[in-house]
Amino acid sequence: MMQMRMYHEEQDFNKLSFVSAEVQGTEFNLCRFDNCDFSDCAFHETIFTDCEFSNCNFTSVDLADCALKNVRFADCKMLGLDFTGCRDFLFKANFDNCRLDYSVLSGKDLRKTSFKGCSLLQADFTDCNLSAAVFTSARLDGAVFVACNLEKADFRSALGYEIDPDKNRLKNARFSADGLGGLLTKYEIKID
Repeated sequence: MMQMRMYHEEQDFNKLSFVSAEVQGTEFNLCRFDNCDFSDCAFHETIFTDCEFSNCNFTSVDLADCALKNVRFADCKMLGLDFTGCRDFLFKANFDNCRLDYSVLSGKDLRKTSFKGCSLLQADFTDCNLSAAVFTSARLDGAVFVACNLEKADFRSALGYEIDPDKNRLKNARFSADGLGGLLTKYEIKID
């Protein structure tokens, strides 16, 4: 198992394999990662600040005590990723065209987070603050929204969501007329 400890600033990492690596106590500031494979990697006590990940694979990654501060993910494979181990302090991430199916984001403060063009099938958002979050063209089939703050969230172009208005805060959330059925699922009514 490869181990890495150090500080990186304004560096580009291209087409590197971190498969099964243990990255501990390392800090990345203003770094870019392109086409990197992080499969089975453990990021323990690792800090990412103002970093960008593009076309990266995060299959089975361990994010224990990892900090994501203003991080952008684009076209990344992030299936089943568990974000609950990430530090809450200054947690901020945005996602463009990422596969976040089966990911666990429960309890996270995701205010103003963008999930543009993402697949979030069966993702768990239990107890999240998603106020003013944007789900532009996101797939949300089977995603769990319970005890969430969805105030001012934008679901107008999102697809496949089922959200119980009695179990979430929805004031000023935006939905398209076509998506209203996703708010009425529990009533088992038919909308034609």
